[in-house]
Amino acid sequence: MDLPEPDCAFGYSFAQLRGLLGDDAFARFEERIRHRTVTICEGEACSQPHGRAAFVRDVRGFALHVN
Repeated sequence: MDLPEPDCAFGYSFAQLRGLLGDDAFARFEERIRHRTVTICEGEACSQPHGRAAFVRDVRGFALHVN
């Protein structure tokens, strides 16, 4: 799976991921990262607050295994 650039300075916002992956794959992603760290973007490093954001390494690792 080819990934676009993240929409947040911290990584991929959950809104962006849901749009990229679709609901089913996004649910699997959330399950996969359940006990991993995510961050909250409040807009201080970006042009807007993105809310929950996943780190690029976690998204790339998941994308390698998505059909």
